Order: sequence, then structure tokens, then C-alpha cells
Amino acid sequence: MSPSSTKEKILEAALELFNEHGLANVRLQMIADKTGISVGNLAYHFKNKKAIVQAISSKLSEEFGDILAMYRSRNGLPDLDAQLDRLYDFVTGNPYCFFDAKEVRSYFSRETGAAPGSGAEKLLYQLRHRFSAMQETGLLMKEPASGFFDQEAFSIWMYIIFL
Repeated sequence: MSPSSTKEKILEAALELFNEHGLANVRLQMIADKTGISVGNLAYHFKNKKAIVQAISSKLSEEFGDILAMYRSRNGLPDLDAQLDRLYDFVTGNPYCFFDAKEVRSYFSRETGAAPGSGAEKLLYQLRHRFSAMQETGLLMKEPASGFFDQEAFSIWMYIIFL
């Protein structure tokens, strides 16, 4: 087994365990057992749990960035639907990111870089502006009251997160 495939297997096992048990309840021994390696071998690839969380967060941030990049396509209803479908799949496939968000952020410091977390604000901004663009092209009715589209964007986000 090459080192890169072992690393990938460790990250896959850790993500599965984090999603199933929550970040605080997963120990390195559990990750090693699920991967089929010793804790020593795990430590060879990742110094500690923090390094694993940071590696997973980096991969998931990239995936979430791809979802946000869909905004740059067109502003029609099919494009919005496709973006929301991918977002739903992302959220349901990675619940620990949302339910353990505070703890995930604690694994980051100023030295290691910013913690993931601004994605929600970017997505809400995108949804709001998609609604405005669709209103301008006649796909949506005029905003019935100031802030209505903001509330709708927030409602969609909350629905996806807590469904």
C-alpha cells in the first residue's frame, strides 16, 4: 500500500467516523482500527487528530468551493436547482462539518490559517443575488418586501442543514 493511498484511507475512515460518532467521540485508535493499520502507522502519516481534521477540512473546503463556483454559470432556475442539489449532497454527506463546526474551528489557529466557515455567508450572498437576477429577468416576481429574498436564502440554507 503506497503512502498516499494509506493517507487517503485514513482520511476516509476518519471522516466516516466523525460523521457517525461526532468529532469529540473519535479517538486515533478508532481511526487506525477502521483503516486496518496500527496507531504507530497512523502517526507516521498524521502527527495527531488535529492534522487529520485539518486535512479533511482542506479537502471539504475545496469541494464546497466547487459548489460555490457553480454560481458563476448562469442564473436560471435549473442552475440554482443544480447548485442546491450539490449543496444538499455535500451537507448530508458531511454532517460533522456542520454539527461540530465550533470544534472543527478550534483545530485551527492563526499560524495554520483561517478555519473554514465563511462558506455559508458566501452561499447566502449568492442565493440572494441569484434571486435578484431572476427577478430582473422576470423569472421571479418582484420582492414583496425589503429583505424577503434574504429571508428566503436563509430559509433554504437552514432547510438543507437541518433536514
